[in-house]
Amino acid sequence: MATTQSRQKLRGPCRFPGITADARTLGVSRNWLYSVLSGRYQCAELLARYAALQGAPSSANAVTESNAPCA
Repeated sequence: MATTQSRQKLRGPCRFPGITADARTLGVSRNWLYSVLSGRYQCAELLARYAALQGAPSSANAVTESNAPCA
């Protein structure tokens, strides 16, 4: 009887390591955080909170009409 080898899924590099735990800490879904970080949606408030969580200086402090905090 022939043996079969299990195949491992090939994945690309992780763009945002730890995003699941970070989303849980920030109180948002992982999908929403990924969408904001990848630029699909804009949410200055979430970007500022994420930057503070990461310990990086926040470039999203200036809130403009087009970059208003999300609801």
